[in-house]
Amino acid sequence: MPKRRRRTRSKQQSKVGFSPGSLVYTGFAEPTDHPITVISYAPDEIIDTSFDDADSVYQHVQSQPKRKHWVRFTGLHQTDRIQRMGDRLGVDPLVLEDVVNTNSRPKHEHFDGYDFIVCKLLIAPNDKDAPSFPIQFDIEQLSMILLDNVLITFQESPGVSFKTITNRIRLESGRHRQFGVDYLAYSIIDTTVDHYMYSLELLGDQIQDTEIKLLDQYDPSLRRLIHDTSMEVIQLRKHIMPFREALWSIYRAEDGRISNDVKPYIRDVYDHMNSAMETLEYTRDMVVRLSETYMSTLTLRMNEIIKLLTIISTIFIPLTFIVGVYGMNFDPAISKWNMPELLWPYGYLFAWALMIVITLGMIGYIKRRKWM
Repeated sequence: MPKRRRRTRSKQQSKVGFSPGSLVYTGFAEPTDHPITVISYAPDEIIDTSFDDADSVYQHVQSQPKRKHWVRFTGLHQTDRIQRMGDRLGVDPLVLEDVVNTNSRPKHEHFDGYDFIVCKLLIAPNDKDAPSFPIQFDIEQLSMILLDNVLITFQESPGVSFKTITNRIRLESGRHRQFGVDYLAYSIIDTTVDHYMYSLELLGDQIQDTEIKLLDQYDPSLRRLIHDTSMEVIQLRKHIMPFREALWSIYRAEDGRISNDVKPYIRDVYDHMNSAMETLEYTRDMVVRLSETYMSTLTLRMNEIIKLLTIISTIFIPLTFIVGVYGMNFDPAISKWNMPELLWPYGYLFAWALMIVITLGMIGYIKRRKWM
């Protein structure tokens, strides 16, 4: 199995020295060229096409003004095509800069003629029934430019294919055929939030499994697992919290491209985001509790070790005393009080019997006091 890509930060250093509005891709996705796919649909038909250049896409969209179009750019490293498409549509260069800058904060901005939305996609492991631990989520940027009848999406890789949305568009009786592209934008946002909930669910399962393992048996390797889980929670919180603010901005915008018919759906997904935030806060509390449990288990284990060593030392103290006494160089021939036990025929056996009786007596006393 290939090693999964792990991202912790974007390559911001590659942007140093460039003027504002310069398109410099700062992500880590593989530089694979993908065609620009366009789904054009109307209430009674749907057309799937793909193009290799932005000019062909623009001409295709302009030639069919009565249809709704979903233009999908996959591969943010192809900055020349993104720049060309932005120029043809009159998109602000600073917006295009945010599109290819994968460190952009999730947000919503309204411009004259279009809305700009940025969010983060969480790509979780596919094996939900038996996920690999520790769970690591790939975080990719998704940007949307929403026009009157065109929705343009930009994503780093085809990791999230939105197949369910594509299948719903193909349904002639579906809402996508009846509503505008703002409903399509809502569907993408709703799917993104569903990925958040799924990711938090996986993370919660990992925390519970880790806690059970920790309570059953102390394992030093769990410390790294707890640390990795904590870092995942921090990353999720970093990307989920700003997106909730962006959703509220989309819902409250009076002159945006989201119609009043679609705003109730935006409000619904905003409620889902609130639930995701509550789950995230609960997950963060679980991680804190897990860390405290680990430290308590570590302290308890140390106490048990110290307790065992103390008991062993306590048992051997009187034995050491006896051995020390009989190990002194006294001569019983000088006086009868000068350690006469050295002349006893069974002195050696007596010393052993005395030490065994003392040992058993101390063990019995320790058990009665429930010290072991």
